[in-house]
Amino acid sequence: MKSLRIFACLWMVVVLCASPHLAKAEVVPPADAVDVQLVGQFGGASYTVTVQGSYAYVGVGPRLVVLDISDPLLIRKVGETDVLPTIVGDVAVDGNYAYVAAGTGGLFVVDVTDPGTPTIVGYYAAPVSANGVAAAGDYVYVAAGDNSLRVVSVVTPGAPSAVGFVPVTAAQRVAVAGNYAYVVGGMTLTAVDITNPSSPAVAGTLLVLQSALQDVVVVGDRAYLAAGGVGLYVANIANPVPVFAGSYDTPGTAYGVVVSGDYAYVADGYSGLRIINLVNPAISPSVFDTGDLAYDVVLVNDTAFVADRYRGLRAINVLYPETPVEVGYYDIVGNARSLLLRPPYLYVADGDGGLRILNVSDPMHPREVGGYDTPGNAASVAVAGNYAYVADGLDGLRIIDVSSPSAPVAVATFPTYDGWAYAVVVREGYAYIAEGGGVGQRRGLHVASLANPIAPVTRAFVDSGGNAFDIALAGNRAYVAAEGGGLRVVDITNPPSATTVFTWSAGLNLYDVAVEGTRAYVTGGNRLYGVDVSGSSPALVMTWTAPGSAEGVAVFNGTAYVATGYSGLRLVNVGNPASPTEIGHYNTPGEALYTAVGQYIYVADGHGGVVVLWYGPFASGTVSTGGGEFISEYDGTTYIFPAGAFTDTIVLRHAPVPPAFVPSPGDLSGINHFFNTTAAYSSTGEPAQLVPGKVFTISVAYTPAERGLVDKATLALYRWDSAAWSTLGITKVNTAQNDVVISRLNHLSLFGVLGESRRVYLPLVMRKF
Repeated sequence: MKSLRIFACLWMVVVLCASPHLAKAEVVPPADAVDVQLVGQFGGASYTVTVQGSYAYVGVGPRLVVLDISDPLLIRKVGETDVLPTIVGDVAVDGNYAYVAAGTGGLFVVDVTDPGTPTIVGYYAAPVSANGVAAAGDYVYVAAGDNSLRVVSVVTPGAPSAVGFVPVTAAQRVAVAGNYAYVVGGMTLTAVDITNPSSPAVAGTLLVLQSALQDVVVVGDRAYLAAGGVGLYVANIANPVPVFAGSYDTPGTAYGVVVSGDYAYVADGYSGLRIINLVNPAISPSVFDTGDLAYDVVLVNDTAFVADRYRGLRAINVLYPETPVEVGYYDIVGNARSLLLRPPYLYVADGDGGLRILNVSDPMHPREVGGYDTPGNAASVAVAGNYAYVADGLDGLRIIDVSSPSAPVAVATFPTYDGWAYAVVVREGYAYIAEGGGVGQRRGLHVASLANPIAPVTRAFVDSGGNAFDIALAGNRAYVAAEGGGLRVVDITNPPSATTVFTWSAGLNLYDVAVEGTRAYVTGGNRLYGVDVSGSSPALVMTWTAPGSAEGVAVFNGTAYVATGYSGLRLVNVGNPASPTEIGHYNTPGEALYTAVGQYIYVADGHGGVVVLWYGPFASGTVSTGGGEFISEYDGTTYIFPAGAFTDTIVLRHAPVPPAFVPSPGDLSGINHFFNTTAAYSSTGEPAQLVPGKVFTISVAYTPAERGLVDKATLALYRWDSAAWSTLGITKVNTAQNDVVISRLNHLSLFGVLGESRRVYLPLVMRKF
């Protein structure tokens, strides 16, 4: 597999409410999720920036990040919000509050009184989406996705409420000056009279036929518009009806603009930052290449701060506008394309950002430890020994020494034949590279010997009939997913003599492949296909239709983890190929592309960064006064209640909890069996506990792999008593049954199966001096 992905779960909120001593959940509000829980998140694209005082407020994927810019040469992060359900698109700051437009996620009010701990305190569900936002006094003005301007009172920041609205032709961004709000979107600038916030009224419009408008800033009696392909567009707003006053065609796509003195500073997409002399536009503008796509810009004194999509925040000194110079930056993992998990490290192919290395030993808080900016477009990564092998697009295979993860060093390049390197897998001294190119170019599986790991030598090339996008290795075969070439199965018993065994569905566009047992699972369009590859003739045995595009797939223990683009991550039980069943999903904030599976699920979420998820389905059911049995098949937990355990029928809820969320067991070791058990009376919904003197039984089955090095004899059920793990009130039942812990108790709680690890101690040697 060239990459793996991640998940998240809605029931985290319930667990935390019932057990206040658990770690805080990082999801606001609960995202669209079923039995998949959000554990952590890192990075994402930057589309917006604003500044107040010494701080820049930058959208980084699904978070608002606060940066100290008091010294532009040494920009540092001081705080960030919890994870929002979608990507941050716009932000306005006024006093102690930041107002975050998060697209379909709505508008969030963030208390930034302490910039180090920005805290979400309010939420407004803008119709369709919150595209842009401006703040002025007691009101914020939201450019909403239903083509309207919404006036929202924030007198009570914790309860923002709409007090007025007016339809506009389109609504992408908004700026406020005096008694008017200026809304841009589509090809229209709309001036809205907001003298009475509860009754805003359109005062005039201006049509710009050439391109879609992206941003607006007002200075005096002029509105300056970032007009997409047109560049800079200027409108006279001295009267309510805006009037065309001039334009300047930039070579890129103008997304953002700010004006100061005689100059306009335009975030011009791939053409970087353009500085235009407004007094004499005939003078050629100054240009600074920001590296990716300049999307937004603000000016503070002599420094322009540019939100550069996948490259983060760039600080550019413009004291001399003719010669702009970058003086500082805040880098990001902006475009996670694929992943490779090698605990404690997660290697991220970050597109134009190259190779990024995260430490995920604390999955709730991944942290970047190092990276190398490859010259191409990093699409996939493999690691063997001290080296990472990066499929770097048109720049071929990049070999990077990662023996020191904090300081990776490029040591060699291995070129592709004619086109792109899309994926790479390394095994037993060989690199297998998926290559693609144009018509007439070689496209297929490139096999290279790594006898010298930094000097690959081509040993074979197998045509795939189209652009080869992914590779999976299993046994003595390589499985190649190709665009237009279908699934190619290649015998690699002797890699230098690699030969196609058979092809399934030549002509079908396939993009990712995983193999488990006798089946290969491939994605194409909106389908996941299961193909029996046990013999010499392939057979389609399964088809599952995704709610979005089927991008990437990983398979583990009969579950397919399918990255479905903007529809997030989907878990599909493929144990019975005749009836594949979705068993869980999480709608990630970005675009789920590939997945890596370990104890947690790691998702390369494109401009949503890296998302860490965990699968643990709830189980619930009723128990009457007559008692009964309740089973959670997911984690092998069985409850047996006697008659009279409760005074009325209850609804029992069993919620598995990810290890990252539970209090530390100290010197004990967990075996990944943590769960929160609650009960409520079915008639009233009020919390329920057992009748005093009544006891029930909990049996927890586990596997030897889960137990690991924990001494079986020491395993016991513990409860969290709000301060420590304890067995008080729990009686362990001795049994001849292997791999099960049986306990009798009389209360419901947060539980965990804990024990003592077998440790090897070296002899103590004392030296006399």
